[in-house]
Amino acid sequence: MASKFCLISFVVLGGVFLAALALDCRECGTYECQPPPNNCPVGTVTDLCDCCLECGKAENEECGGTWDMNGKCGTGLKCIKDAEPYGDGICRKSSDY
Repeated sequence: MASKFCLISFVVLGGVFLAALALDCRECGTYECQPPPNNCPVGTVTDLCDCCLECGKAENEECGGTWDMNGKCGTGLKCIKDAEPYGDGICRKSSDY
C-alpha cells in the first residue's frame, strides 16, 4: 500500500513540476502590448513570447533562463550562459565572444 501511495505521489508531483515548466504564450495580436519603451540605453528586444517590445538588458545584467524569462540582451550584447543552454547568463559585449 505504501509503495502505491509513493508511486501516485511521484506521478502527481511530476505532473505539477512539468506544468510549472510550461510556458503558454497567446498568439501575438490577441492581446494588447504596452507602448514600446523609448528610453532604453541598449535598445529594445521582444519579450519572452516574441510579441511585445521591452528594454534589452545592459552589460553585466542577468539574462537568459528558461524561455529567456530573465530577459534578452540589448544591441551589441550577447547572453553568456554557464553550461546549460536554458540556464541563467550575463550580458557581455558580443565582440568579447
